[in-house]
Amino acid sequence: MSEVNYILLPETASTNTYAKENIKDYSHGYSVVYTLNQTAGRGMDGNYWEAEGGKNISFSIICHPRMVKPAEQFVLSMAIAVDIVNVLQKLYPEEKDNFRVKWPNDIYWNDKKLGGILIENTLKGYRMDSCIIGIGINVNQEFFKSDAPNPTSLKQITHRESDPIELMELIAQRFLKTLQVIKLLEDTDNYSLNVKYESIRDNYHRLLYRYDKELHTFQEGDKLFEAKIRKVQNDGRLTLVNANGEEKDYWLKEVKFIIDNHR
Repeated sequence: MSEVNYILLPETASTNTYAKENIKDYSHGYSVVYTLNQTAGRGMDGNYWEAEGGKNISFSIICHPRMVKPAEQFVLSMAIAVDIVNVLQKLYPEEKDNFRVKWPNDIYWNDKKLGGILIENTLKGYRMDSCIIGIGINVNQEFFKSDAPNPTSLKQITHRESDPIELMELIAQRFLKTLQVIKLLEDTDNYSLNVKYESIRDNYHRLLYRYDKELHTFQEGDKLFEAKIRKVQNDGRLTLVNANGEEKDYWLKEVKFIIDNHR
């Protein structure tokens, strides 16, 4: 697995949908399906992803991390999110400290959403078989029509045009190298789960949105409460500590970040 097979779609409803429907054609190696014109992009839990034609990049990485155990699959989510932020930091060093990963896998600039990740894994027996990682990044879009509360784009941030294809290629190449590191770690049997992915997990926490000593507002059901992020666990659960020092773990959609969009 040393090269990337790029598949350009002039237009598609969703690169993840295309990848799932044609996964048999990409049963080996490392492929990237991409488009500048995605008409019905999907976010987490079926949410709509707005992408103005020709302005942004939507792509899906198709890989086969069969070396990753199902119980450890959240490492893929952590790794791709860290790789995206690291690429953005290198391309736009003046904004380095403002790019963050919002749990579980949104890409943020300050309090605004710059990109999203949708990961769909397929298991075979007790091993991973295929992994489709859908990525959408707002690149040159200046106006958003949907009711999404806090979108932004690289154009709005930097006030200049960026090359969506270059951004996609840099992310794809970086994640390929990360997969090779993960494979080396998996081939070393004397590592425990906590030690094996320590570097990836540490980098994820280092870049984590709201991972600080401050209390922030969250919502559980109809209840608002103040808490700070303690950690993200190996299985992807978010551990929060409330103002009374009590810890609680949350799966995706069990807790909501409350963000002041007027800051």
